[in-house]
Amino acid sequence: MVEAAGRATPFTASYLKETHPVAFDGRTFTFGLAPEFADHLNLLDVPKTHTLLQTKLRELGHAQTQVKFIQAERPEGWTATPAAAPAKSGPAAGLSATAPTQAAPKPAAKPATNGLTKEDFKNDPLIKAALEIFKDRIVDVRG
Repeated sequence: MVEAAGRATPFTASYLKETHPVAFDGRTFTFGLAPEFADHLNLLDVPKTHTLLQTKLRELGHAQTQVKFIQAERPEGWTATPAAAPAKSGPAAGLSATAPTQAAPKPAAKPATNGLTKEDFKNDPLIKAALEIFKDRIVDVRG
């Protein structure tokens, strides 16, 4: 269902992929968002998304089903994807949701310097012009 909704609106799909199923009682399908995605709740919990998901539910044979979004902890080990999700049977068949899998963070790559030193960069006429236009300055950030 999430995948089908994503084809209709890719923007919404990017947020729906962060959801996980919480409950489906035949009348209401509840999607959960982990606390780290709580700020996305107001982006999903809008009439347009509800209508889209209700349409997809109706296509799957679940007419008159409402959609609800809540903040809820992701189930332990939740890594379901459309390709890896187990086949379902019964009234919730076809109602799979997806969650992003955690990829190993990539080490920060050092930017290419092209042989320029900090001073060369700061004294570059184009850099100076840009700083003047934007009325800004160069800040050295170390973390």
